Amino acid sequence: MMLKGGMVEEGRIRGHVEKGGAWRDSIVHAILEHEWESLTTLASIVELPN
Repeated sequence: MMLKGGMVEEGRIRGHVEKGGAWRDSIVHAILEHEWESLTTLASIVELPN
């Protein structure tokens, strides 16, 4: 979902969260301001698929 929204995977925090008795990784995503502005400008011009 994050990648579809224009974000990129910046990193992984290994063994960060315990869930269901197992330690799971957390993925860190980010988008730069100029990338976000480009996406929102494009979205105002054309209808993007879901």
